[in-house]
Amino acid sequence: MEWDLVDSIDIEQINSDLKPEMLTMDLGIYFPSNLDTAFRKVTMSQIMVSFLSAKEIYAVADVQLNLLWVKSREVDPRFFSLQANELPEVPSTEYVNTYQHFLRHPYIPTEKVKQAFGSIIEPDENNYRTFYLIVLQEVFLPYLDVSEGRNWMIKSVRTAGLSFPPYSYSGTLPVPFRGVLLLPI
Repeated sequence: MEWDLVDSIDIEQINSDLKPEMLTMDLGIYFPSNLDTAFRKVTMSQIMVSFLSAKEIYAVADVQLNLLWVKSREVDPRFFSLQANELPEVPSTEYVNTYQHFLRHPYIPTEKVKQAFGSIIEPDENNYRTFYLIVLQEVFLPYLDVSEGRNWMIKSVRTAGLSFPPYSYSGTLPVPFRGVLLLPI
């Protein structure tokens, strides 16, 4: 199923300030057209306001945002609510920091996440170089937390936005999906 460009968004006007000599981050936005009617936490208007604010924030660091597209279409509703990763493995040592632990025991994205991304993100030779904002309704992140001294407890949080950073998913996230940021508010 093909994605439709959102006609009400003027990409040329938004990108009219881009300069060829500046560092540039390419970004595409996917907004499902069939979100549940009770879901009203994220609107296209809010996303565009946030994007324009992000352009200003990144400009301070001499990075410009290039909006490639804003697209919409129906998405399989089973992907509206996802668990981001398999249940994490309990650390085998208390002598390393979080980043070292993730190198030893990276998060593994669930099969449902990989299916969702595969059905949403269009194949392109620059997938690994593109940042994707994808609106969904709920994304849950299971993680480990220390409880009562040296004991570990698996907890889960419903996120307000979730990226799949290389330090957490060291080598476990397929290359085309490395620039994904989910926006379930």
